[in-house]
Amino acid sequence: RERTSERRRTVDRDNQSVRTEREVTGRNGRSASSDSTLQRTDDGFTRDTAATGPNGRTATRNSTVSADGEGGVTRQRVTTGPNGGERVRNDAIQRDAENGTFSRQSDRTLADGRTQSVDVSAQRTDNGATRTATLTRADGTQVTRSQEVERAEDTQSDE
Repeated sequence: RERTSERRRTVDRDNQSVRTEREVTGRNGRSASSDSTLQRTDDGFTRDTAATGPNGRTATRNSTVSADGEGGVTRQRVTTGPNGGERVRNDAIQRDAENGTFSRQSDRTLADGRTQSVDVSAQRTDNGATRTATLTRADGTQVTRSQEVERAEDTQSDE
C-alpha cells in the first residue's frame, strides 16, 4: 500500500479568508485529517484548526495574531486536546530591525493548570548575534541558556 495525501485550499477574497483541508492515509490504511481556516483581521489574523487522528480523536487549535505596525506582535494560541485538556500560550514579541534587537515574553498555561513562562532576548552584533532564553517552570525554578554566534572570517583567496 502507498501513503496518500490530499490537500484542498479554498480562497474567499471577499471575506479575506483561506480554508485548507488535508487528509493523509498511511500505508496501513489509517487516515488523519485537518481543517483549518485563516481569517485576515484589521491588524493580523486568526486561524482555527481541527485535526482528527487515525484513532478518530479530535484536537483543536485557535490562534489570534495582532501586529502594532511598529515591530510589536501579540499572539494567543489555545489548544484543546482530545481529552478536553486546554493549553494556552500568550506571546508578546518586539522587534527593532534598526537596532538589531528581538524580545519575546511567553506565558503558558498547561492542561493541568500549571503555568510557566519563557523570556527570550536577542541582539545582533557586528560579527554575529547573542541570544538568551530563560524558562521559569511551574515550580518557580529557572533554566537559562545563552548563545553567542560569530561569523567566521572569509578564508577564501582570490588567487
